[in-house]
This record gives sequence, structure tokens and C-alpha cells, in this order.
Amino acid sequence: MHNLMEEYGKIVITAVVGIFIIGLLSGFLFNTWKSNGIYKDTGHLSGNQEFQAKSPLPTITLKSGNKTVKMKPGTTYNARNNVTVTDRKDGTIPSNKVDIKVEQVDKNGRTTISKLGTTGNTISVNANYRYYNIIYKVTNSRGYKAEKRMKLLVTGRTA
Repeated sequence: MHNLMEEYGKIVITAVVGIFIIGLLSGFLFNTWKSNGIYKDTGHLSGNQEFQAKSPLPTITLKSGNKTVKMKPGTTYNARNNVTVTDRKDGTIPSNKVDIKVEQVDKNGRTTISKLGTTGNTISVNANYRYYNIIYKVTNSRGYKAEKRMKLLVTGRTA
């Protein structure tokens, strides 16, 4: 009877340790692609093609691609015309459902944040800023969030 209890105790301890390790691994794996409740498109391909094919996340596509856009001071950039969003369940999500935030970085590295929200369209490119980070965020009908970033670099002289 004593040996049976000893064996049973070993099995229970092994099971508890196994569950703990699985919990740690799953937390590590899933936290790499989810941060602050927002799933981020890092621009890198994942080895998990099945997840990508069945992803519940909306897909944000920038017409300018993932590259930096260069513009002269004095011009305007229509951030809303640059974005399209598709979702497996919702289909095409209108651009007026996309929340747009703009981080303006001046020549000293100081950042000012402004919001175009879901109604603003254009950014007036100002010579006082070195570049703009434009952050697009959208939530689909199931509550899944996606985010995409781009950079607008201020170059040259006033247009």
C-alpha cells in the first residue's frame, strides 16, 4: 500500500510539472504575436501557414506597400486613401472604420501624437518634422484587432 501511494504521488507531481511547462510554453508562443491585446503584423512570414489561412484577424494592406514614403514639406498626404482592409468573415472593411494615429517626430527627436481618428484623411507635411509614423488600427465584427505602421519621411525643400 505504501509503494502504491508513493507511485501515485510521483505520477501526480509529474502531471503538475508537465501542465506547468505546457502553460509556460503556450504563453511564450502566443505572447510573441499578441501585445497589449492587439495582434501586430510584423511583416515577417510565419511558419504556421495553416494559422495564416484561418486567421481571425483583419488584414490591413497599404497601397504604398510597407516602404517609407518620401514627401516634401508643404504637400499633403491622404492617409485614408492609402489603406484597404479585408477580413475573412466581414469581407472588405470600409476605410472610415480604420482608426489612424500620427506620431510627428521633430528634428530633435521629440514626438507629438495626433489622431486622424476614423474621420480625418490628410496630413499636412511640415518642414519642422523629420518624419511621421502613421499607425492604422482596425477591429473586425468579432472584436479582433489589427495594426499596421508606415513611415512618412520629410525630404527636400518646401513644394
